[in-house]
Amino acid sequence: MSINNGKQQADIAVNADIVKKINHYIDKNPLKAFGHYMLGKCYMHSGLHKEAERCFKQALRLESNYTYAIVGLIQCFSNKGEFKKASSLYAEHISKLRKKRIYGIKILRELSKLYDTDVFTQHRGWYSKMKFNAGIKSIVHSIQISQYNIVACVLLASYFLKTHNMLQGVNMALRETVEYIGINDNLRWGILKQLSKEDYSIMENSAIASKFDFIPQHSDNAEYDNKILSYIFQKGNSNMITSAFEYMYESKIEISKQNVWNFIYFSNKERIYSTLLYKCIKHLLEQGWVDRLLYDTIKVLKDLNIVSDVSEQYKIFKLYGY
Repeated sequence: MSINNGKQQADIAVNADIVKKINHYIDKNPLKAFGHYMLGKCYMHSGLHKEAERCFKQALRLESNYTYAIVGLIQCFSNKGEFKKASSLYAEHISKLRKKRIYGIKILRELSKLYDTDVFTQHRGWYSKMKFNAGIKSIVHSIQISQYNIVACVLLASYFLKTHNMLQGVNMALRETVEYIGINDNLRWGILKQLSKEDYSIMENSAIASKFDFIPQHSDNAEYDNKILSYIFQKGNSNMITSAFEYMYESKIEISKQNVWNFIYFSNKERIYSTLLYKCIKHLLEQGWVDRLLYDTIKVLKDLNIVSDVSEQYKIFKLYGY
């Protein structure tokens, strides 16, 4: 996978102090897998996948059942485009990895990020292309053996959406992956669009919509974006709610009245006051929606100097007896 050298150097600089501390821990505890695993994570974050692989393997040499190192190694192989190794390693340790849901979520979060890269479509030399194609054939074989191989399912689903190369097992991989917790929201949306071509009722599946943590990029479906946003409000995560709402507003995606009200209720409850909140209230007032909550919120925004001139809004409130 191609690496942005500037970002890589910045990550290395950021991690330098952490790496130093981890190496100090390893010097004191050379036989503990934890230190080598953490060092591998730092290297992988910086795009140094060969170094990361070495650290994860060392952790497993010290503790063969150190599951987090297995997770790290699967992620590392996938990031390098070595899909055969990744899916085979998952299959080898599937019983361990299925014991705790967090293992699967960690794997899925890392693997599904590849959907937003060029790893499936980048130009390769003949030998690299041969290895890559062998890896694709391997994950197809893995799915034929077991539909529970989440590594094979995510990689095959991503490969198909990027290349449109229909292989055996693709439909099953798409149906499995769309339900996974923790996958990249853009990947989930891509799968949904593909599956909806044959069965549009999947767009009404609330269980899938509720799994999104963000609004997928270029979704071109405002109705579904609003459905996702309504579930994000229910999760109650302030950062997630603010990011999703701001994204829809800045992207000029029409936000439903219900979600505008949800944002106003949420902002008041969490005492998060902003110019965006003011714009939402202003929009509702222009549409003829007037109530006490809007009046009280405008007063707070004025008192906090977030907005300076609310004379026009006060005129509207005055007409309604506020």
